Amino acid sequence: MRFTRHVAVAAVVAASALVAVPVAAGAASSTTKASNAPIKIMSILPETSSNVTPPFPYGAVGAKARAKAVNKGKGLNGHKVEVTVCDTKNDPNQSAACARRAVDEGAVAVVGTFDPLGAAQIMPILDQAGVPYVGAIAVVPAEYTAKVSFQADGGAIASSLGIQAQAIDAGCKTVVGFSPAGAPSALARAVSGNYAKNNVSYSEVGYTAGQPDLTAVVSEALAKNPDCVTTGGSPGDNLKLLTTIRRTNQDVKYFTNVGSLPPSVLKTAADAAVEVYAVSSVLLPTSKDPLVKQFRADLKSYYGSQSKAEEAYNQFAQDGWSGIKLLEEATAGMPDITREALIAKLQTMCEGVNVGNAYPDAGFCTPLPSAFFTRMFNPWVRYFTVKNGKYVDAQKDWVNIASYVP
Repeated sequence: MRFTRHVAVAAVVAASALVAVPVAAGAASSTTKASNAPIKIMSILPETSSNVTPPFPYGAVGAKARAKAVNKGKGLNGHKVEVTVCDTKNDPNQSAACARRAVDEGAVAVVGTFDPLGAAQIMPILDQAGVPYVGAIAVVPAEYTAKVSFQADGGAIASSLGIQAQAIDAGCKTVVGFSPAGAPSALARAVSGNYAKNNVSYSEVGYTAGQPDLTAVVSEALAKNPDCVTTGGSPGDNLKLLTTIRRTNQDVKYFTNVGSLPPSVLKTAADAAVEVYAVSSVLLPTSKDPLVKQFRADLKSYYGSQSKAEEAYNQFAQDGWSGIKLLEEATAGMPDITREALIAKLQTMCEGVNVGNAYPDAGFCTPLPSAFFTRMFNPWVRYFTVKNGKYVDAQKDWVNIASYVP
């Protein structure tokens, strides 16, 4: 279902977003008061990897790029922004250790996280200590339920549900989804149910993240004679699926999300990039939007190289960048920048929040009436298709996928 105007979610759910967040006894103080002490920010993500799951370092890159730009000016109310990266190495135990480190070292916020294997361990620790969690690509339910989570876009769940919305809108009748092991069960039920409601036949074929050869997986899927296939997963897995499919089938429509097949990876698909459709909860990193232009300029300044900056044109860096941008807005005029003050302010930012990249009228007072994702605030996504190896808008308007959220 498409909506071209902002529709407010029922105000009755607003109260749930305004619950006071407790701070754990003994937690390190995050007060900056009148001193010129830097504002400590932490990015928790797999900068490297200890297993076959790929690293995802770019959320921290986006946060650092914006912090560098902020520090060239007046900082946050006269305070420099100091972004520290804690590398989880795709190890959930290390993810928990990083969260405890953020608490102990007095981080005012955690920004730019994308840690699919460890987010479930991170969130209870941050939630108990009252550490704001912003600028992340949320992917597990805990990131959509923790009281400290304030995301300006719908993250990986919105993108996943947006994929099926785009496939349904495109008229798909028989869909096969490539499902990496460990996909959230609530999401799987929602996907199956939404297709059924729209009279679309849907089945799944599983695979293991980082699986070297996907030939058998693709053969199993194509044997079902789908007119459309869908997938998320990592950029590497996505590229392997697409190129493997195109060796034998040029006609099946391929639906994914831009985060899983970013522009830098898409261009390497060459002739395989036909009948490709993608959804994103943020604008393209090449958008002419003024704030996205600023994102690109900050990346170039951070790296000192245009070609290097272009490697970071992806949603991970965009969300990290927008996380710092959100802190700029939230801390404006704030005399003492603390975790407590920041959360209190974020809880009052109800509408008109535009931190770039995402839908430009976000807010944190009316979460969607979801049974599973109780702090998803933004259900708006964009549809894209591919022409000449590049993403282009499939339509000009944002698409509201709230009706697809379980």
